[in-house]
Amino acid sequence: MTLTVNQLGRLGETAVALELMKRGYDVVNLNDSIKNYQHADLLCASSISGKTTLIQVKTGSTMNIQCGLTSTPDGVIDDLDGKVVCPWVFVHATPQGKDDYSFEFFILTRDEVLDLIKSSNDWYANQWSRKLKHDIRVGVDVKWLDAKGSSDSPGLHPAYTSSLTVSSKNRWDKISL
Repeated sequence: MTLTVNQLGRLGETAVALELMKRGYDVVNLNDSIKNYQHADLLCASSISGKTTLIQVKTGSTMNIQCGLTSTPDGVIDDLDGKVVCPWVFVHATPQGKDDYSFEFFILTRDEVLDLIKSSNDWYANQWSRKLKHDIRVGVDVKWLDAKGSSDSPGLHPAYTSSLTVSSKNRWDKISL
């Protein structure tokens, strides 16, 4: 079965919610109450500490997970600081046969999300040997989430070094409550 982008997004949100519940947190999907809640998808709460946090979930089935952001051809993302307000969980969903997916989870703090998006988008918009004429849909390569870069491509672009120094895979400790 092939899922629509919205179905895949909901599947990713559900997978993250289940992982958080396994870790003892209470989770509410904000999109169940308000369609496409701005800048967050889940509300996560700890009954032990009484603390809560918002979580943004981005899901993709390719190696480039879309961030729901656009930038100008010169790499400017309008109000990025206002759009990234909480930790993000990137979900890489890989089809496993007809009706199943496997999931990889990459958890980034708000500051890590901002650094990665700013640096990678600047690299894509300004360091490639071509001129962009239209706005860019911002995406994040799964390799970058794993603290790996993109190699040099002579005549096309220089290498990109991820702003992450260690892999963010399964770093649920970054959701601190």
